[in-house]
Amino acid sequence: KDGLLLDKAGTNLICYPQLKGTTYTIPSGITTIDTYAFYNNDKLVNISFPSSVTTISDRAFELCDKLKKVTFSTGLSTIGSYAFNSCSLLDSLTFASGLTSIGAYAFNECTKLSYVDMSSATKLSAISSHAFYHCNSLETVKFSSGLTSIEEYAFYDCDKLKTVDLSVSTSLTTIGTYAFRDCNKLETLKLPSTLTAIGDYAFYNCDGLESLTLPSALTTIGAYAFYDCDELYECEMPSSLQSIGSYAFNSCGKLSKVGTISDLKYLRTIDSYAFRDCNLTFADNTLTLPDSIETIGEYAFNNSFVNTSSTTVVFPSSLGTDGHKTKVGNNAFNCNVIRSMMTDPVNLGTSTYGSFLPFSSSVSKIYIPQGTSDTYKIKNGWKNYSSKMVESVSATPDLTISKPTIDTILVQNANGNKIVKIKMYVAYGDSIAKNDSILYKTFTKGAVDVDVAEWDVYTKGDSIGVSNTVTLKAVTKKNGKYSNISEFYCDHNALSCPSPTINIAEGDDKMTMSTSLSGGKIYYTTDNSEPTTSSSEYVPGTPLTVKGNYTYKAITAKSGMFNSTSVSQVVNWFKCTQIKTTDIKYYAKAPKSDSVLVEISGTTGEKIMYKHANSTYYLGSAAEMVYSGSAVGVPKGNVIRVWAVKDNYNNSDNTDVTLNSASITCSVPTYSANSETKSVTLTSDWYQDDAVNKYT
Repeated sequence: KDGLLLDKAGTNLICYPQLKGTTYTIPSGITTIDTYAFYNNDKLVNISFPSSVTTISDRAFELCDKLKKVTFSTGLSTIGSYAFNSCSLLDSLTFASGLTSIGAYAFNECTKLSYVDMSSATKLSAISSHAFYHCNSLETVKFSSGLTSIEEYAFYDCDKLKTVDLSVSTSLTTIGTYAFRDCNKLETLKLPSTLTAIGDYAFYNCDGLESLTLPSALTTIGAYAFYDCDELYECEMPSSLQSIGSYAFNSCGKLSKVGTISDLKYLRTIDSYAFRDCNLTFADNTLTLPDSIETIGEYAFNNSFVNTSSTTVVFPSSLGTDGHKTKVGNNAFNCNVIRSMMTDPVNLGTSTYGSFLPFSSSVSKIYIPQGTSDTYKIKNGWKNYSSKMVESVSATPDLTISKPTIDTILVQNANGNKIVKIKMYVAYGDSIAKNDSILYKTFTKGAVDVDVAEWDVYTKGDSIGVSNTVTLKAVTKKNGKYSNISEFYCDHNALSCPSPTINIAEGDDKMTMSTSLSGGKIYYTTDNSEPTTSSSEYVPGTPLTVKGNYTYKAITAKSGMFNSTSVSQVVNWFKCTQIKTTDIKYYAKAPKSDSVLVEISGTTGEKIMYKHANSTYYLGSAAEMVYSGSAVGVPKGNVIRVWAVKDNYNNSDNTDVTLNSASITCSVPTYSANSETKSVTLTSDWYQDDAVNKYT
């Protein structure tokens, strides 16, 4: 019909001749596009489907290498395997709401495909294997909320894909093997809370990925799942996790933060090489294994710590309970100290080839509970380290012994240096023990673990200096037994008062100060010097009247804390009063003199400065002089500039006056009349001796 090959019912399009043209709309009534119907059509560019089409069969459009645009209808439910395989010019896809299935290799090798939107296809539950394999122009994918699984190789080698947001897929449970392998531009990965399994090699070599939050339902991380994600620095393990596969995070050279491993109460397996060549950090440089652990594969934590020489691995006491079997592979741990809390240690395993050595040669000490040496020396995995064993007292504290009380003394010297000193004592109730001894040790960040048995003895009454960011630990020793440990972490920030706040609006003459520290006092200076507790104390809530330009500095202080760092407020908006032109008076020095006498007034409490020159241009280089209060002589025609100055005030604006000859007049004389003598006396306030009063 119309040049198409259809089945007898006219609903199955079997073949579309190549000569039909470049753009085609499937006729209404067709329900199925048959296998190979458009196979290898090198003319077709655009294709549209009516709502009657429900199925695009396997390989229907395979190798249509000119096809650019496909418009799907809402009736389409199935896209078969290889349906659009190697349609190398296809650039975007938007799936409609009726879609339920995308077959294997459906869009494999669509190398120009950059955009896929399946957000409307809410009935789509799975993306089949290799569906978008090697679509290496693919940048954006909008996923369906109905997905339950993404199968193996689904997006393998989509090396332009930057964001994978699966948080909308709230039924997704599985990401298959190799699903996103070699998506090496992937930067953002959001996983739904329902995800339980990440398959082998799923995100292998996704080396743009930096940070990842694993979902709370996740139980399995497959082998090589994040292998060689060399920018990944943070990936906290969820408490639900049961298994970490071999090489799962191997060669993640920046991976530092994985959370608290001891909190993973369901974790049974950390397989071989799982964290090898990482950069892991743990609180107090201590990795404590979870109680649930059963298998730690060979080299699992080999070369895995940011500082191997100061890392301790702790085996919890529960591993030694009846029936518990924990196996550890050769060279599983490359660290400095092993601390075992097991009083009845488990056999860690055996080796078919030579000696079984679960710990690398970097281990310098193995701390074990008191009285257990003989047992450890006959157990596999332990017996080859007998020379490094030290019986620990940390594992068996006596709770009847009071642990030390640590008192702090703060010293802040004149240079602002902060010094913390501590004193210690042991008390039972209100009584201070006299015969109990105290052992202590300071630990810097990254310090090697040292057992209590090797700590220093505290001399009663001594003050011990503790540096910033250092932890001091202390125990009480009594009759050969030890208390729990007391700790003091020296944090200058926590021991310091917060800085106060200075409140003033520019141009205002009122200032207030405040502090967030309850009981804190504020001290301030006005001369830019550093305040101390001997400086002026600010009365809370009382505004300071600000007069003049000053730099105010303030600190907060409180007993038992270091003074805060100072804060400052520059006040620079107070200015001297400008002198008015009417306050500059000048008179002829003589009727034919080339000079005038100038008097200046108009300010109180401020110094008057002046300079003059024969033009404004030369005023800049003219000498500045202080006006003494007496008239000064200035050449006629000069420009005189006057201004006011005062300490801690900005100079006033300049006032310039040109001493024009036309403006120079004689002063008005005064007269007095005498009725008795019938005479009038004329006087003048001129300075000139040759001034003559005339009268009629």
